[in-house]
Amino acid sequence: MSLPLYILPSQRDPVSYSAQLRSFNRRLQEEFSRQLEVIDLEYEDSALYTTGSDGRLEKGPVSTLEFLLLIEGRTGKRKAAPLIEQLRAFKPKLTDGSVEVKVIGRDNMNRFNNRYDRTYPQRILDLAYLAGKKGIEESAKLKLAREWIGKRGRNIDGSIKRKLRDFQTISNTGKDIITFGYELVQYDLELGLAFYDPQLKQSSFKFGPLRYVQFAIIKDLVKYYRQSIRTEEESELITRLPANTQDKIHYLEAEGLLNISPNQAVELVNSYNYFLWMFHQAQEKYETNGLKEQMFDIKEVKERLKGIDSIISNGLLKTEKIKIVSFDFPK
Repeated sequence: MSLPLYILPSQRDPVSYSAQLRSFNRRLQEEFSRQLEVIDLEYEDSALYTTGSDGRLEKGPVSTLEFLLLIEGRTGKRKAAPLIEQLRAFKPKLTDGSVEVKVIGRDNMNRFNNRYDRTYPQRILDLAYLAGKKGIEESAKLKLAREWIGKRGRNIDGSIKRKLRDFQTISNTGKDIITFGYELVQYDLELGLAFYDPQLKQSSFKFGPLRYVQFAIIKDLVKYYRQSIRTEEESELITRLPANTQDKIHYLEAEGLLNISPNQAVELVNSYNYFLWMFHQAQEKYETNGLKEQMFDIKEVKERLKGIDSIISNGLLKTEKIKIVSFDFPK
């Protein structure tokens, strides 16, 4: 399979890099879908997706592709094994852990592999379809949101809030104490250095501002669903929400749900794309030259980190019911 053209982040500014990266990921998904059609996988009532940074259209070529297999009903994980074997023939380096399998009627949609210490609603929220029965993801997303409601949603809500605080701390300081339980420096705000070393779990700005913004959005989405009784149309917001982080923010803005000003929305998007650009530059330097340190402009990075924290601190979303103005255009 030939990869689509990827433009290195060092050859672009953050805005144009973000736009090209989204196109690169769309073409990559299209190519995977085309290749999967050729080998004729036996899906029955299931569908194969990619998720994570792939689903968000934010993946660089260095990151490994993540798969998620959704199966309808309450039983059927036995269907997964032969399908994964077929998939492994297509992608030989695929391991059992590379494909998360979820039976919609039985499994928890918020927990990675049903593990209560791995709360990642984004894995369902950010799905990108590759092959199989279309439309299954809508049922999974609606169940995802139902799991947020009432007493059963308290643990999920609490887990997300704890993760948000952890990523906020990393974002504001560059110091990560959640990965290993001791201090791991992801970036040094005094020296102006970011670090990227997969062996040491150093990931430049990934576990700071990028995760902070991602979890701020999901935290407020959970709050939006938990605090008010929603109409059917409002409840289905979750099925319409784009996977890409920038698109999520602007979509919620168009829905009248953002609790921040238009200028703050632009600032948040621009800073997110800036740190995504910086993260991918760190990956580029490591892959091409083995470099594990990345210099950055201390003043600019500090200002952007402070801006992100200020915007997020008062909440990104309105939770009260908002009347959306509709326009009737002449036909």
